[in-house]
Amino acid sequence: MDNTKDRIRAASLFRALLEDEQKEEIQKLKDSNELLERVSIDESELHIDSNYRARIFAELLSQLSPDSEYPSVLLLKFLHRYKEVIPDDGHSNQNPEIGASEQYLPQRLKNCTLQLQGNRNRRRSPIVGASLWQESEPSESDSETAVETVPRFGGTRTKREVNDLIGNPRWTELHKKQKAGACEHVIIVPEDEHKEWLKSVEDSINEQVPKLLNKTAGKASCSIFRVPQSLVKIHPEAFKPQIVSIGPCHYGAKQLEMIQQHKRRFLGAVLDRTQEFGVGLDEFYKVIAIDEKKIRECYSETTDGFDSGQLIEMMILDGIFIIELLCKVGKLVQEDPDDPIFKSQWIYYSISRDLLRLENQIPFFVLRNLFERSISADSRKGLSLTELILKFFHHSMPEHHRKVRDRFKNNCDWKHLLDFLRSTFIPSSQEKASNNDDLRLIQPVEKLRASGIKFKQSSRTATESFLDIKFKPHGVLEIPCLITDDFIGSFLLNCVAFEQCFKDHSSHFTSYVIFMGCLINTTFDAGYLREHGIIENYFGTDKEVVKYFNEVSKDILFNIKGSYLAKVFEEVNKYYKNTWHVRWAEFKYTYFDSPWAFMSALAALILLILTMFQSFFAAYGAARAVRAVHYSTHLPGHSRQNPGNPSPEIEATQKAIPNRKAEDKKWSDSMEKQTKKVPKLLRKTAGRRSCSIFRVPQSLMKIHSKAFQPQIVSIGPYHHGKVELEMIQEHKFRYLKSILARTERYSVRYDDFCNAIANKKAKIRKCYSESTKIKYGDREFIKMMVLDGCFIIELFRMVRGERDDPHDPIFNVPWILHSIMTDLLMLENQVPLIVLQTLFDLSMSASSNVPSLTEQILRVFNHIITRPEAEIQDKHKNLVGVHLLDLFRSSFIPSSEDTTDR
Repeated sequence: MDNTKDRIRAASLFRALLEDEQKEEIQKLKDSNELLERVSIDESELHIDSNYRARIFAELLSQLSPDSEYPSVLLLKFLHRYKEVIPDDGHSNQNPEIGASEQYLPQRLKNCTLQLQGNRNRRRSPIVGASLWQESEPSESDSETAVETVPRFGGTRTKREVNDLIGNPRWTELHKKQKAGACEHVIIVPEDEHKEWLKSVEDSINEQVPKLLNKTAGKASCSIFRVPQSLVKIHPEAFKPQIVSIGPCHYGAKQLEMIQQHKRRFLGAVLDRTQEFGVGLDEFYKVIAIDEKKIRECYSETTDGFDSGQLIEMMILDGIFIIELLCKVGKLVQEDPDDPIFKSQWIYYSISRDLLRLENQIPFFVLRNLFERSISADSRKGLSLTELILKFFHHSMPEHHRKVRDRFKNNCDWKHLLDFLRSTFIPSSQEKASNNDDLRLIQPVEKLRASGIKFKQSSRTATESFLDIKFKPHGVLEIPCLITDDFIGSFLLNCVAFEQCFKDHSSHFTSYVIFMGCLINTTFDAGYLREHGIIENYFGTDKEVVKYFNEVSKDILFNIKGSYLAKVFEEVNKYYKNTWHVRWAEFKYTYFDSPWAFMSALAALILLILTMFQSFFAAYGAARAVRAVHYSTHLPGHSRQNPGNPSPEIEATQKAIPNRKAEDKKWSDSMEKQTKKVPKLLRKTAGRRSCSIFRVPQSLMKIHSKAFQPQIVSIGPYHHGKVELEMIQEHKFRYLKSILARTERYSVRYDDFCNAIANKKAKIRKCYSESTKIKYGDREFIKMMVLDGCFIIELFRMVRGERDDPHDPIFNVPWILHSIMTDLLMLENQVPLIVLQTLFDLSMSASSNVPSLTEQILRVFNHIITRPEAEIQDKHKNLVGVHLLDLFRSSFIPSSEDTTDR
């Protein structure tokens, strides 16, 4: 018997049992053994009589040797059920070689145990579907690993009860009903394996500890954060240290080893000096060890990777290195003229930049404690730590006003170096927040200038820093000079990142970059400010300045009403909109700003008059041309070609076409193979009404890819598992644990959530335009839906005000919640609303008096786009949607138009 032909025949027969979508998947497989490994099947989808089924599977079984490692569970469960149609003598009318496999069949069948499950009084149902039988091969050592398709009827049976049940009349009756199609079929997994899987997931929920964003990151003590990805993508070099690592975030990076070696040299020099007044290394160790817990709480990312000794050593090396740098620049200690760190200008400059990066910080109290023990009072020359810091950065940053230096002389209550330098630029006069609900951003320089507003550089003596912006009467906007170079650009970005992460500080730098981003929209705007001394551009071109401020001011959280520039925004907009001379100024600046502008306006007027004359003569000439063409068709020599006689050119083309029958046949065969491929990126079912979650068209993606790619959290399968989204992925388990702690009071456990989703998994999968079966088996898919859905529901509950942890970092780190809300409204980042509604119903007890899911969704997103309370009350009652984005989108459609039947 030709083995290849039998394999092809068996695979062909097997395909007849499957649905259309499964047929297309199997057509790609050449080997029936591979087919058995990869194809999942639900008996409820089979429509062929049992005898025919048994013959087909007998044919497939004939290809398996007794030593075959391929899973035979699928064959066994059908042969076991329909074993009466398999001859006992080991011979088959369909295949004479089946007897060889019959010797193998009884032993394997002996190990198969039917697991009957289906107590409808409990919410426990088979949750994994067809994929599990592939993973659970029967073996002689473990009789509980087989999977069986059985009728669903009440009660869970033990192994002994099942064996007794097979021979009784009830089994026979149910078996007949099953063969007649009157009994529902499901794929059941052993209860022990089911419990084992549930236990592993529940253990992961309890053991999952957030590492990328600590639970303590929401406390006021936490001040050193990872920079938000939305800012990192704008300018990654502004946040990553180039030459020296400070603290744990970038510790051990290979490109930073050069200066790491010099830290020990600096520590040795300090110890040689401090031993003169009785301070040794043990003193430094003790002062850091006392604050170890406090130090760890300063970092948003876990420091568990460093034990006590490693963390203390790191703090001492990094802290002493910084202090020694400050002391050498401040002339408190003698500087080695041949020290390479100071001899090479680029090294000193690069270290200065790296010391002001948010991810490259150590707590300020560490510096203070080490400074007090490393420099004796007599050696300080009356200089405090903060004065040394200002002196160190004097050559790299704008000079501080003397009032600023006096104000910060003896104040050491700062989070870290970046926080201290940032605070020195904040004006002492604090502007009050605005209560104006109609506060808007301002127009760019070109439009403000055209409306009569003048721009003037502030006097250096009258302002404390470049943040001190004022709007004077008669339309004069006074802005201090800003030096734009790589150092200041990096410093601004890191200050903005710190304000985005740390809730308990003002947002002066964020307000400033937003303000400048409004003013600078084109190269004309940047050039105008440069010409008036407001910007000293060392970036290069005006285009670089425009790019910098436009990118920085895009994806950051900004509260205009709470801004220190709220009054400036309000007054500038008022002047721009409400003064009668604005229109006259716009006209004057456009046409009479210079003699050349006046001449241009005059030339335009003359050109307009000439254009009118040209249009008249052009119309007159066109009419004459039409008449000329009409008469030319009747001239001698002009004739139409006889349609029956092709031109010589056409005949030549026809003769030049080669005979390509062979090529056409090859092409048609290739196309026929292509037609059998199963679409994965856009499933065949993607055109159905049930499909609602799509990949974004590339034409839109090219316009603004950030608008469609989640920045912080993945929801659903499309972006699941991305490295840059792991931070919030860890917190999903924490939120799921919070839900389970609440629902277990009314006997709703994790497996109840899984079972509820499992019952709807086929419907849920159909909601995605891209196939989810290949990448995610049923277990993984159900776990993903439960985890993502519960995260959203718990997040909404907390936004509603029911927060269990007042220090939850998702709410206390300002940029995170805003970014999550943005990601939840991205098309590729959705779960079907039926998932949310199902989990929401389970998570709320019958006695809970909470708003509906729809109302909660509208209220949560009302923080992003504010709407009146009456509108929310009116909308949520009849609102329908297929996922979060669709529901929120539908809420903006007027009721009179929202008549489409979903």
